[in-house]
Amino acid sequence: MTAVLLAIGMSAVPAAAQTFGARSAHHELKLLRIGEPPAFSYDVEVVDVDHAKSVLNTHLEGKAGVEAVAEHDGERILVRIDGWTKILTAKTTVTRDATIVDEFRAVWILEPQPVTPAPAAQHLDAAGAYRVGGDVKAPVVIHRVEPLYPDAARRGRISGIVIIEVVIGKDGTIKDAAVLKGLPDGLSEAAVDAVRKWTFKPGTLNGEPVDVVFNLTINFKLDAPPPSTPER
Repeated sequence: MTAVLLAIGMSAVPAAAQTFGARSAHHELKLLRIGEPPAFSYDVEVVDVDHAKSVLNTHLEGKAGVEAVAEHDGERILVRIDGWTKILTAKTTVTRDATIVDEFRAVWILEPQPVTPAPAAQHLDAAGAYRVGGDVKAPVVIHRVEPLYPDAARRGRISGIVIIEVVIGKDGTIKDAAVLKGLPDGLSEAAVDAVRKWTFKPGTLNGEPVDVVFNLTINFKLDAPPPSTPER
């Protein structure tokens, strides 16, 4: 079973040596970050909570995007650390026979952050448009533009789907769009920007082109990091 944890907190240890920790039901991550920007080093340990034993223990050098990996009793333990001045993230993944058996992600806020106000509710201008169903046939995309992946979302390892409700005009272009299910760090905005450039074979009513309301789903997926060489 996969466990997902989001831990948010601030370390009270001086910046020269900061300690962090996170755990799932089966594993605990212990992390010591040493140094000052832009150079950091990390002491990383993963403990198998069920058997009270250390399954990964290593030292890493690097500012961001560093990884630690170990093999233990048929399991592969991978810890990816992304560190910046204001935010530190760590993702721990345990796999066995190409199956994820445990996974958790921790995010630590290192400096006070302003509260981001909730986005205003979006309203779709769907006057005169039809909902797909019955005699109203769905539009078909003929030109698709892939969204750009914002740097902030990539650094934060944010992925998932954005659902956008759109009005597709009888000319096959997007007349209006509103986010029904969004993602942070600019992903919702990137999805809307891309979708507005799509073109469609328009929806029809009794064979005639009409404006229709339609939902589009944009899937943001991060490339998997390259496999690391197990420690010896």
